[in-house]
Amino acid sequence: MPSTTHTRLLSEGLAAFLAKGYHGTGIQHIVSASGVPKGSFYNHFGSKEEMAVESIERFAAGIRQRLDESFTAEDATVLEIVDEMLGALIEQQEAEVDRQGCLLGNLTAEVATTSDALRAALELGFVSWREPFERLFERGQAEGSVRDDLPPRELADFLLDVWEGALLRMRIEAGSTRALEERRRQLVDHFLPASDPTRA
Repeated sequence: MPSTTHTRLLSEGLAAFLAKGYHGTGIQHIVSASGVPKGSFYNHFGSKEEMAVESIERFAAGIRQRLDESFTAEDATVLEIVDEMLGALIEQQEAEVDRQGCLLGNLTAEVATTSDALRAALELGFVSWREPFERLFERGQAEGSVRDDLPPRELADFLLDVWEGALLRMRIEAGSTRALEERRRQLVDHFLPASDPTRA
């Protein structure tokens, strides 16, 4: 089990990577924010890259748990579940003073082509998010609410790609969630529904 110092360093590192990016984050900043000596960093992490990999894994696991918990509702259609999830993600961004987007999306744009270790961690993170969406869309196709002309995996990948793109757009539009709201509506009202809504 990680020590308290390890956990504190990781929490500060994750927050710094999200706010400043990989190259904008220095080890000195992380240890200063954590209140530990710089030498302690290397007792827990071999390098900044190693910490970034663990930060990606921790962030991805947190979102995966949230998806798993949200998608178990049986008193709502799949489209209602997706709409509620995307709405909650928008509210989360709006609650932040500095709307920083998604750690995986941000780092993918920054370092996926320059670090094999980070690229691999990012890929695994996205795959871990695709799986619950894929299962959810299988359920939606079975209940007749979700289009069945595309495989559930393609629908899941499309949703994630669209959403990550909208989060990046948010960052260049001074934190406006306009793109998120538009993509939410387009996904739930137009792209995902079955062509014959009477089947649902």
